[in-house]
Amino acid sequence: MKKTIISILFFTYFIFFSFLSYSQKNIESYFDEILRKENLTISNGKLFVNNYKTTETDQFYNNKYLSETLSYKNETYRNINLKYDIFRDILIFKPYGESENFGVELITKNVDSFTIKNKQFVNLGNRTKDSIEFIKGFFEENYKSEKLSFYIKHKKETKEFINNQRIFNSFLNYNKYVLSFNNNYYEIKSAKDLMKIFPDLKNDIKQFNDENNSLLKENKDAFFEKMIKKISALIQ
Repeated sequence: MKKTIISILFFTYFIFFSFLSYSQKNIESYFDEILRKENLTISNGKLFVNNYKTTETDQFYNNKYLSETLSYKNETYRNINLKYDIFRDILIFKPYGESENFGVELITKNVDSFTIKNKQFVNLGNRTKDSIEFIKGFFEENYKSEKLSFYIKHKKETKEFINNQRIFNSFLNYNKYVLSFNNNYYEIKSAKDLMKIFPDLKNDIKQFNDENNSLLKENKDAFFEKMIKKISALIQ
């Protein structure tokens, strides 16, 4: 009986270590992947808590976590779960294997850039060291050429309403626009602001504005993006 038990234990021991040796590379790759996603550098923020109850619109740029790329403290992390809260201007990281209701608020000053829905976002506040009043936090790097860059600041405002004796929040977009040219930053609110920056192109800008007035009313982001690309082509 003892010999049988010893034989079984020996056989189990042999199989276990044979398997361990065979699969060591796979195990190492697996844990490398886990550790890369759970790196303490990006996991030491505070727990994200969503205190807003909504029925239709919410405060997020993407209301579900997406597998994206993040540059954090000069290190690049790929295929990590990110969600961007526009209202509070915070980026949220979901550790591997956690539920959709869990997240970690990344420390804003440590975030260099990230992608969401094929859009590139940069921490413009870091580049200017928060020295410019209208430049704080994250901006979509909408267009970039050799001579200028155009940024969109995605923002939301909220209103409370009561439904079935419960308080809910609705959110509405109101984006802002920033142009970088000759190492200076300008807040863009209308075509007139662009005329002041590019006085030699005043007639071109006015003509574009008149011809695309309907686009301005329908999609302000698209209007400014199209105008900036035209200006960029003219100053080359």
